[in-house]
Amino acid sequence: MAILGTPITAAQSGSEPGSDSLEEVTVTGIRGSLQSSVDAKRNNSAIVDAITAEDIGKFPDKNVADSLSRITGVSVTRDFGEGERIAVRGTDPSQNRVLLNGASVTSVDWFTLYRASRAFNYSILPSSVVSSLEVYKSPQADIQEGSLGGTVYLKTRRPLELNANTLSLNAEAQYSDISGEIDPQFSGLYSWKNEDETFGALISLTRQDRSVTRIGRETLGYDRVQVPGVAGDPADSKVWFPKTVNHAIFVQDRQRETALASLQWRPTARIETTLNVLDTSLEANNQNYSYLATFNDGGNRMFDASSAVVEGGGVVAGQALPSVGEDGSLGAGPEAHTQWFGRDSSMQTRSYDWTADYSGDNYVLSGRLGRSTSDGGTPRQRYMLLRNYMDRVTFDQNLNLGLYIEGDRQESEQERGQRQLAWFNEIGTEYSDEENYGGFDFELMLDGDIFQSVKTGVFLRDHTKGQKQYLTSFHWWRDDQRNPDGSIKAGEERWFTQWNGEQTTLDKLAGSESIDGYPLFDLGEAYRRFDPTGAFSGARVPVLASTWEIEEDITAAYVMAEFDLDARISGDMGVRVVYTDLTSSGYTWQNGDDVFVAGQLVGGYDGTLGNAGVDYNLRWDSIGHDYWNILPNLNLTFELNDEMKLRFSASRTMARQTFNDIAYQETYSTLTRAGTRGNPQLDPTVANQYDFAYEWYFGEGSYLSATYFFKDISNNPTAVKTTEQRFDPLLNDTIDIEFTQLDNGVGAEVQGVELSYQQMFGNFGLVTNYTYTDAQSSEKRDPLNKPGSGVVLGNSEHMFNISPFYENDSFSARLSYNFRSSYLDNVHFFGNEYWTDDYGQLDFSANYALNDRLSFNLEGVNLTGEKIRQYHIEEAQLASLYENDTRFVFGVTYQLD
Repeated sequence: MAILGTPITAAQSGSEPGSDSLEEVTVTGIRGSLQSSVDAKRNNSAIVDAITAEDIGKFPDKNVADSLSRITGVSVTRDFGEGERIAVRGTDPSQNRVLLNGASVTSVDWFTLYRASRAFNYSILPSSVVSSLEVYKSPQADIQEGSLGGTVYLKTRRPLELNANTLSLNAEAQYSDISGEIDPQFSGLYSWKNEDETFGALISLTRQDRSVTRIGRETLGYDRVQVPGVAGDPADSKVWFPKTVNHAIFVQDRQRETALASLQWRPTARIETTLNVLDTSLEANNQNYSYLATFNDGGNRMFDASSAVVEGGGVVAGQALPSVGEDGSLGAGPEAHTQWFGRDSSMQTRSYDWTADYSGDNYVLSGRLGRSTSDGGTPRQRYMLLRNYMDRVTFDQNLNLGLYIEGDRQESEQERGQRQLAWFNEIGTEYSDEENYGGFDFELMLDGDIFQSVKTGVFLRDHTKGQKQYLTSFHWWRDDQRNPDGSIKAGEERWFTQWNGEQTTLDKLAGSESIDGYPLFDLGEAYRRFDPTGAFSGARVPVLASTWEIEEDITAAYVMAEFDLDARISGDMGVRVVYTDLTSSGYTWQNGDDVFVAGQLVGGYDGTLGNAGVDYNLRWDSIGHDYWNILPNLNLTFELNDEMKLRFSASRTMARQTFNDIAYQETYSTLTRAGTRGNPQLDPTVANQYDFAYEWYFGEGSYLSATYFFKDISNNPTAVKTTEQRFDPLLNDTIDIEFTQLDNGVGAEVQGVELSYQQMFGNFGLVTNYTYTDAQSSEKRDPLNKPGSGVVLGNSEHMFNISPFYENDSFSARLSYNFRSSYLDNVHFFGNEYWTDDYGQLDFSANYALNDRLSFNLEGVNLTGEKIRQYHIEEAQLASLYENDTRFVFGVTYQLD
């Protein structure tokens, strides 16, 4: 691994960076790569950090995001034990761009609970396909816009850069300690070129399997409830109380397959053209087994105040009892549900990128055309809920549950496995992402005393993002299920309560040291019952409120000049002008619940719960919005002496709002009575930013750098709440839903310091960095009435990496520790803040070269078994605690070059 800055001189909106920079030198080994990185960093005009592969097929991590976490100022989310999203310098992951060889690459998500975002999901991209990762922290005019924090540039290898008949084969076995599974992983690369070195072809193939098991305890939202005698004066006695406490085991079989092909043709010294084709997919089918206790029937009416343990303004332990009516009568006790989710999940990305360059005597003309498409999601999520009522339910500070009936704690398989089948449905969410692009760049070399070159270009993008959601409702009735008088035939009424009698015995009891035991479903029976064409009727209808499409037509033009004032002062300056024309479309209707309104699009069903024959006035509507952005920038480098440099950068940047926030849609939960709504009229977030950097190159392969950065951010969205009525099919009545919608509004200031140090001591070496980020929102902090207010989403105040290593001619070993402090992870659809606590991960890798062709590697990921802990506003209010696998990898690599 190497932390470096690489020269950037050509457009990422057309030609590739580094096209007229120093000749690239291929190095092998940790020490050689670090030395090469120092040489490149000294000749850089922009502020760029990167990681390079030590050799073909030897990237330091299996996942691109995990590798990026080693870079100064970059933080990574690891919800399922593997890096998925990154944030740069205190910005939200959706405010950073990803370019593959300078081109846009689309992305969707496999997990049905993720919001449609602009953040790239790195879990679809294995690190075996890239040769370097570069993070552009100060922009240039020829780099595509859309990032407040940093633009990640992923570079793949090209056949004319490699020797003819270069071959690399790698086979590995990965062991995961929680699942207990050993999974295979394979990758291979072959590159060929003719003797004249005018034509070359490269292909890279990767197949990686992984058995994922995540064990967790979690709350599904918090209510404000009144607990007399707990918080003092009754007028001030409302405290946070969990809506539910859930214990869950998530299991998943991942299968990642990636193919990358590259064709390169250089018929003359002046002409070169390259075609890159990427096809990568992730099969991510998963199941979630859980039991949860829910006690939000008015909150305080079911809660035993005398049992409350209050910390940080919330009840963190206590017990729930049967509700009490106004006449003193006892109602039903708290519910204990057993749930099963079976999800068919996947995502796939295909990208086609073609570039052509013509070099004249004093100019370069470059063109680019391409297309990137992604699709995926969870088209089928089968769900069953079984219900039982408890005499009481207890929970403690670690979210351990106690379930009691007639004074006895429910612990045995038989006790936990007896539940009444209460709900049975299927829902599916499908995502699509598509971009067609094209443009050109023209660079003119100058002989002036000040300006060395001037560049200009135009780039066009047609981007479409969409989401479709479907619900299979198994309690609808067709006409042939009704009597002549319109009543439902006997035996058809809410048929699911008749399955296996009033009680349903499940398969077996599961559990671990970290979670209580609970029943698993008989999956064969469950899948048989989830057949809408089988014994029971069902209708698959679109969920109108969660079906939408966004189209963006983007036109960008720029001009940029590189200058050299004297032997010590150099840099670049330019401006980029961007026009965005947005159209957001979705369904609108009147008079009724969206599920039953959608029956018009299916036909043949009459389960409208009293709304039959109503004119719903269903329409597909659109809202348009357009805006201009002018984005100037300046990068300046001053050489103090032969060993020291100062850098300054000033720029204006922008990031378009994430898709879910500008979609013509709304989502809500009748359980939590909270929801969110999109706002297509949101303007982009913009920032004026400045960087000051000092670099000292004090020895071979060694340097020390310090960078101060400041971002003045404006137009961050701010949340606005409204209460509206929506239909609840369980109650057969309308209920109040509190919706949260974002509006244009607040600003923020983000400033911080990045420190980097690397040095080699003979066969030993050390690479380390630290980032401090202070992010202050101009909005007043009010988590009670406005969740997420006054906080910059995704910002960790402290981030730290340290990686000591040893290397000789045949053996190398490295320890890597990565840490980030707590940050606001999200504001969930039920309106609560979820913070992720401090997280530190220790990894290890070693490599032994038997000879020039054969080598062996050993890796350990998350060696200390670090858990992901989340809390609600205050650290004492535990929101979730997830345990992911520790993984060990052993592999062998054969290389011929």
